[in-house]
Amino acid sequence: MPLSKSLKQGISLLETEVDFGMLEEGYTYSYTVNLKNTGIRSTRYKIKTPPPSTGMKVLYTPHPIAAGMSVSFQIELYAVPVGVEGERGRGLVEHDLEIISEINSLLLPVTATVLTNASYQDEVSERNLAKGVSIQLSNSSPIKDTQIQ
Repeated sequence: MPLSKSLKQGISLLETEVDFGMLEEGYTYSYTVNLKNTGIRSTRYKIKTPPPSTGMKVLYTPHPIAAGMSVSFQIELYAVPVGVEGERGRGLVEHDLEIISEINSLLLPVTATVLTNASYQDEVSERNLAKGVSIQLSNSSPIKDTQIQ
């Protein structure tokens, strides 16, 4: 009995888009994406490297995905306010991440709004005032790792 051509073959994304939301410049953010093989055979895949100007890096290990199985990969984004000059403003990062398998290829739209440090602090202050919250940064240096014995 021949297989129906209407059967969904290849890989599919469980997310239709990735929106990092509003980010502060100078920090690295990550998002986990899930990829599923909807075909009846295992398939290999690769993810095209985003251009450096996006600040994006994809972390994954290329290997076959068995039929019906899922894998995940990480998108890391180093927040750079693209197109902003000066100490205030917001930039938009947009890129269609291309995922290619032996059977099909997919585009995953990735977006982020990156605010400069000054604009981010203003935005946070405005949101807190609107909510009636008064929060201030008490320590701007990172906490060091310690071992508990």
